[in-house]
Amino acid sequence: SGIGAQPSERRKGMFRGPLQGSGEIRVMRVGDAIWTDPDRMGGVPCFRGTRVPVVMLLENIEDGLTLEGFLSEYPPVTREQALADLHKAQEAILARVAAA
Repeated sequence: SGIGAQPSERRKGMFRGPLQGSGEIRVMRVGDAIWTDPDRMGGVPCFRGTRVPVVMLLENIEDGLTLEGFLSEYPPVTREQALADLHKAQEAILARVAAA
């Protein structure tokens, strides 16, 4: 099972996760969480609507920061966006393992 996502949603590139601060569930397309603009941040993929590179999430987790800690450090990023990014990373890892 993926990070909160149902199998059919994972195949469609969608992430199902809780809205920050509520028990409500909403579906978010991974592409809605991440954006790339060659005129901003040199085209580095960032969380949509921010200048926070998505790689910052993985680097911070690698350094021992929790998801909650990351969200506290980068308030423009929503929990939904962060979880969608982690889901995308999970899919990439599983695809590499399956191809090996």
